[in-house]
Amino acid sequence: MQYVKNIYITVSLLIAIFFLQHLLYANKDSLGKDCLRAPLLFTEKKEGLKVIFLDIDGVLNSYNYMDVLYLKGERSTAEEKSTPALDPQAVENLRIIVERTGAKIVVTSNWRNKGLQWIQELWKQNRLPGNVIDITPQRRNRVFEIRRWLKSKHVENYVVLDDDFTDIEVRMIGVAHFVDIHPKYGLREDDVRNAAKLLNSKDSAVPELNSRASLRSI
Repeated sequence: MQYVKNIYITVSLLIAIFFLQHLLYANKDSLGKDCLRAPLLFTEKKEGLKVIFLDIDGVLNSYNYMDVLYLKGERSTAEEKSTPALDPQAVENLRIIVERTGAKIVVTSNWRNKGLQWIQELWKQNRLPGNVIDITPQRRNRVFEIRRWLKSKHVENYVVLDDDFTDIEVRMIGVAHFVDIHPKYGLREDDVRNAAKLLNSKDSAVPELNSRASLRSI
């Protein structure tokens, strides 16, 4: 009885295999075409953005440069004309970072309160370096704003250029993603080297962005 049962199971499997092979061969042409049309999922890793989160006051301008304008009697004139008093050397240093890394710019400065369009027009009129693609959302603090922006985008690497972060905020944003700018001097050559190195690093992973509890302590 068991022998007959085994024969029945074997025959059933052979029949199933026969029909499966027939089905595959009959449809191999259409399957091949479909496979060619189908997207390649998980086989091609697309590179994300490299982003510079840019503060302006203390980064693209500096106390030293403001003093120079004041001594020349040009500071009040610039303010009357609503012309940004940006340090040409700091602007040139930003240009070098952009050229070395291909990074895009997201403005975190309070200047963003006038809106993205205003910032982009400012960049265009003054021929400032880089492509401003966005501004951070206006929330309770700059760290939260940057992390919120990162969470909604596919970013390969980023660096924060700022002159006013606390130690806790630096840890929250990632030490490997932060360049501390001295507001007296603005963006300097050392800052350029550090920023370019961080942006081009393959080991500087974007951290997890789900620690809400730690954000409340800032």
